[in-house]
Amino acid sequence: MTMVLALDSSTAACSVAVWHDGVIVAHCFEVLDRSHAERLIPMVDDAIKSSGHKFEEIDLVAVTVGPGAFTGLRIGISTARGLALALNIPCVGISSMECLCACIDGARDGDVILTVLDTKRGDLFVQIFDFSSKALCNVAIIPSDGVINFIEGIAKKTRCIVAGDALEPIQEALTTQGLVLVSSGTKFPDATQVANIAAWRLEAGRAQLPPKPVYLRLPDASIPLNVDGLRA
Repeated sequence: MTMVLALDSSTAACSVAVWHDGVIVAHCFEVLDRSHAERLIPMVDDAIKSSGHKFEEIDLVAVTVGPGAFTGLRIGISTARGLALALNIPCVGISSMECLCACIDGARDGDVILTVLDTKRGDLFVQIFDFSSKALCNVAIIPSDGVINFIEGIAKKTRCIVAGDALEPIQEALTTQGLVLVSSGTKFPDATQVANIAAWRLEAGRAQLPPKPVYLRLPDASIPLNVDGLRA
């Protein structure tokens, strides 16, 4: 019997899920924009209580590791690692883009899945998957007007399922290229998919990502080095 506690705070949404023997037995999801630090632990408590289980029964903690918001990633990963340390159990990382892809139902042979998140800095996090959720490229950060160059290898008139919160700025550019766009309706990663992916990898003996943030850009604020009066 396996139990997974999953967390996501990588975007404007914050979510927690509890997976137990193939079933999501508890789930909390809120779109916050901010306040992730204040809400995540109470959501964990609520999810565990709602599941009818105890913290001591958890076998694995899983958390999204990015790409995503710098602060949100730090909050989620530090919370997950702290819980795993306190419970003396493993903690693993799951890609935010893989979670978006996993939320999609009904993809068929020949479809491509474009996962895209707004960085809130004038560019986009993007990654492309095939219909079976196999990654066709590494995750990248591109300018909003660079999406055509990024997906130029996709055949004309391919059905493209888009998941993420940045469909609007790229929709016109993609449709002019002859792609048939289908919105998945999924804007943010969700802890339910974090749990499902982590549990599947655990039971299949697949390699897991470490719980370390995946940053594709430097944070906006940093500590200067070698400045008079400060120690490097």
